[in-house]
Amino acid sequence: MSHRIPIIPPFIPSHSHIGPKVPVLQFSDVYDLPRLREALNWPILEWSDVKKAKYNEIFDSHDSEIEGVEKEVLGCWGAQQAFDKNNRPTPSNTPGFLNLEVVYTPVPFFVKLQPKYPPDTHVSFSGLASILKPVGRAEALAAPSVKNHTSFIPHLKDQFHPPDEQLACFDNMYYVASKDTFEWQQRHGPAWNLVGSEAKFNPKLNDLASEYLRKVFGKEEIPLYIAVHIRRTDFKNSCKGADIKQCMASLSDYGELVKQVQEELRQQYGSSSPRGRVTEVLISSDEDDPEFWKDVRDLGWKYVDHDAMGTAYNHGLWYPSLLDIVIHSRAAGGKGICLITKPTVDPPKHSVHFMAERLDVSGFRPMLAGGRFLPETIKYIVRVLYDPVANAGSESQAVGNEISAFDLSLLDARHYINGPATGRFRDNLKEEFKYITAWNYAGMTNDFILYVNLIFLAYMSHRIPIIPPFMPASSHIGRNGPVLQFSDVYDLSRLRQVLNWPILEWSDVKMARYNEVFDSNKSEMEGVEKEVLGCWGAQQAFDKNNRPTNTLTPGFLNLEVVYTPVPFFVKLKPHYAPDTHVSFSGLASLLRPVGRAEALAAPSAKNYTSSVPHLKGQFHPPDEQLACFDNMYFVASHDTFEWQERHGPAWNLVGTEAKFNPKLDELASSYLKKVFGKEDIPLYIAVHIRRTDFKNSCNGAVVEECMASLSAYGERVKQVQEDLRQQYGSSSARGSVTEVLVSSDEDDPKFWKDVQDLGWKYVDHEAMGTVENHGLWYPSLLDIVIQSRAAGFVGTERSTMSLVAARRVHDWHGGASRQVSWGKK
Repeated sequence: MSHRIPIIPPFIPSHSHIGPKVPVLQFSDVYDLPRLREALNWPILEWSDVKKAKYNEIFDSHDSEIEGVEKEVLGCWGAQQAFDKNNRPTPSNTPGFLNLEVVYTPVPFFVKLQPKYPPDTHVSFSGLASILKPVGRAEALAAPSVKNHTSFIPHLKDQFHPPDEQLACFDNMYYVASKDTFEWQQRHGPAWNLVGSEAKFNPKLNDLASEYLRKVFGKEEIPLYIAVHIRRTDFKNSCKGADIKQCMASLSDYGELVKQVQEELRQQYGSSSPRGRVTEVLISSDEDDPEFWKDVRDLGWKYVDHDAMGTAYNHGLWYPSLLDIVIHSRAAGGKGICLITKPTVDPPKHSVHFMAERLDVSGFRPMLAGGRFLPETIKYIVRVLYDPVANAGSESQAVGNEISAFDLSLLDARHYINGPATGRFRDNLKEEFKYITAWNYAGMTNDFILYVNLIFLAYMSHRIPIIPPFMPASSHIGRNGPVLQFSDVYDLSRLRQVLNWPILEWSDVKMARYNEVFDSNKSEMEGVEKEVLGCWGAQQAFDKNNRPTNTLTPGFLNLEVVYTPVPFFVKLKPHYAPDTHVSFSGLASLLRPVGRAEALAAPSAKNYTSSVPHLKGQFHPPDEQLACFDNMYFVASHDTFEWQERHGPAWNLVGTEAKFNPKLDELASSYLKKVFGKEDIPLYIAVHIRRTDFKNSCNGAVVEECMASLSAYGERVKQVQEDLRQQYGSSSARGSVTEVLVSSDEDDPKFWKDVQDLGWKYVDHEAMGTVENHGLWYPSLLDIVIQSRAAGFVGTERSTMSLVAARRVHDWHGGASRQVSWGKK
């Protein structure tokens, strides 16, 4: 979410689990890190790649020093510190082990997941990602909480070392979620769905687990089994004086749940299949009471006797737990325990399929570990793929930061389709990839938001987005305008490169009348077939009349769509019926096999429908290779309409990187030169006044009283000028901006005379022949580009055009903005 390369710390032994005097264990000692890099198509480092330390040696917190290794001061964010009543960061052995002396700065309040519930300390992924961007970082460092910086190192306790910009670090990343607290328990949790599910165990550990299983079952061919995990020893402390037998679940409780799992498997796979008739049960537990294990044997259940098999002696103190974890993961079904007395039922596990073909990452080389982590030489740029390789070369090469150039042509559309656009989209999709698309909604800015949301969901679900064109809306430029492609407006080549992700347009995939005047009654073309496509109804699911969003795109593409409503678990605010927002994490989960099966088994799936009459009663399940949605506008990670919030991940990750294409940028420059009458375009404050269609919301009130006056905008202009003066200083160019440039849909000549009387400028599209020379889209397009290039911005509240312009001015130019309120008194 933040376009950064993660550096994974080692597993440090803790007193509460395996005890002290145990070796430090690296992530790659347990998990198959090369496979994870490949599956995620993302670079992942370990600290052993970066800085020397006593890896794989017995851990001693008092003996971490190594010859040639410096103690380095590092500024980090305090994610848990911020919401601890005593301002304490989470204690950790990792910094000391790495010879790092850390100063923590508390994260700002806006990253809190549940701001209205003080006891909970969860922070949001999107909030943390936002403070790793320049604008969010500046806002965070200006917050009053910054004064509470602290350190566990006595001589640094009162020193301020701001969080490092290149190597972002946090005291604790356990209490982090996208939408719900402890969402690893939920189907929609994106951290598990996107990353955790792909973290498979390394082959060496897997082979050792197989060896143990063969010994336990006494046969070479390991049978299917149900794994039972019973955690008791430390959980007994939560009984708080109650009788242990009444507090902790009994073996018979687990036995009942084993029967339920067997029945679930039977229902799912059929009683004649091996998975439908699993009888073997294998248990793991931290219980040390011999009577407990006798009862286990009496039930006919098996277990790994680590003492008898000499696991700790032969392999190390980590391995009893490690082998249990691997053995759990290989079961046909499983039972676990939580803090309540009744154990939790976990669903049987399913395999997960991702894109089969990966981009070539073999040409990239890592840094060699040295005595310092050398932030000045390690370039944390995840604009490129990066694959650490063991034989990285000499240390001198590492210091020189030898990273080979990435072949950007690998992101070209031609690698992800079979050839030029065809008459059937299915003929052009490659079998080894999965794709995702959605349809237009209403107006260019709303569609931009929708398409950015689509790309963000593609990122989350490991799919290739296919961006639809901008369709002319009757409420904006009129239905007789041409169909405009995304790349006609935005620099798509740059966006692919910056996101390091393939992005297609429908014009790459299927033939249609692109860039022609739109006619809904004339979409047919020779050689182009009408294709039936099953899609998800994201808005349909929460529409009281079961209606998907009405859209022009499918007809234009000669697609006949049948919609299946998304299940209730994807709803962003499940306890607030009127709102129809769905969550990114929920949508991503139903694009995976387990979530899809759950969605299609939900009662709502029976409410499939279509706007095509002959398909209305037919069920066509949502396509698995090309996932599609009726509407991606009302989608968010945490808050409704979160494009208005600093932490919105779709804007922060994707939207801010969608720059205008060079041709459009150059045209805007030529207009600005004419408006200001000079070759050198001055800094200016852009003002967007939306009025014409907003007047309809006045509901009979006097328009002059309902709509904001020019003087109201003038006051906001003064505030923006003052903000810029405070930020940059009155002697700087940005701190002394006087030019004001207005754009508006108002057609009253008196309004424009009043604008001129204020000394403000505007683009007179009629006088400059914008429509005649460039087309119906261009008055709006040029206004959007001109707004984005301002030093400051004043907009109209509730206008998405104003909203996105303000975000661009903030992120692209470090500008200031204000919105003007309006409406019936």
